[in-house]
Amino acid sequence: MGNSNSAGPKAEVPGTSQGVTVQDGGVYNTPQLSGVNVAGNLYMNVSTNVPAPASTETNVSPTVRDPALNRESRPQNGSPEDKLFSIRTEFVQRVSEPVLNQLLDQLHQQRILTQEEMDTARSCRTKAKMARAVIDMVRNKGSVASSSLIEGLVSLDPTVSKTLGLI
Repeated sequence: MGNSNSAGPKAEVPGTSQGVTVQDGGVYNTPQLSGVNVAGNLYMNVSTNVPAPASTETNVSPTVRDPALNRESRPQNGSPEDKLFSIRTEFVQRVSEPVLNQLLDQLHQQRILTQEEMDTARSCRTKAKMARAVIDMVRNKGSVASSSLIEGLVSLDPTVSKTLGLI
């Protein structure tokens, strides 16, 4: 599996020629994958009785599962368009029609949406279709437009904004 001289418990990881070694308060993973395509999310919970080192450094953003929402929340470090894309499904489910109409008015007043785009969104038969139209139109217009939608939602509906991780 790995170095037979290493101290500490080891766990085999299927599909790798080497495994995971827990020693000196750290977890060492040196898999040798060949011809393996990984799609989707991979979650691993590691529990040990080995104390953590005094200081650790990592470049990985933490992922936290929010049981109340049954979703993962990640720090929002990306572009405003990425933020909107990451919350799109929940935005469609949670935003109210009155808030959507106020957002449309604000975005039109700021000249982000044209009269025709605003009318197109309002002509949607369901609130969900209207929400999809609004978030997609704005996201496709870039960072300034996406930031304006986020700021508008935060001011109009702080509760939904907090649920979506925008504040």
